[in-house]
Amino acid sequence: EGNVWPEYKHTLVGDGWELPQTYFKIHPRHGLRWKFPIHEMLVAEPGYEFTRNRIDLEVKHIQDLEKSRSSYLELIELGVEEDPTDWRMLQYLQWDYLLRKRWNDVLKVGSRVLVQLEPLNLSVEKAATCMWSAEAAFELGYHDWAIEWADRAIWYAPLFFEAKGVRALLAYRMQDWNNCYKYA
Repeated sequence: EGNVWPEYKHTLVGDGWELPQTYFKIHPRHGLRWKFPIHEMLVAEPGYEFTRNRIDLEVKHIQDLEKSRSSYLELIELGVEEDPTDWRMLQYLQWDYLLRKRWNDVLKVGSRVLVQLEPLNLSVEKAATCMWSAEAAFELGYHDWAIEWADRAIWYAPLFFEAKGVRALLAYRMQDWNNCYKYA
């Protein structure tokens, strides 16, 4: 009662891992619209305000490993067309390009993601974008640029140890043993 757009626990379940997060996809019938063709989100329509309280509910989202994801890239690209300023959709696009080893596209989109993230206090998201850009730069043979991207990831999120892991891996791949040891 009085909770018209609740938040609840949503747990992603993988092979031997779980990632809990807060979700909000249980919603009232009117006053909201779905945005994006994939990795959808709810957006309040103008003139609507909703009470947001947490309810005692957990939804477990078990990944279907048999499901084809061949249409994901096309749907993400449509999402970016729908809103070219949405950092979240741009980051999904960068990630999908990374998985497909489209290194030039990873770098192009990574720069766009950072422009959208710049005013936001989302250090881990900024670091992730830099880490993926570091991988792309390395794969394209731009080793100095890869180091710059990896160092920038650490600068954005010094306590996000994955960024230091990426920097250590770059040093390892370049046989730079001092920095490999330092960042590992």
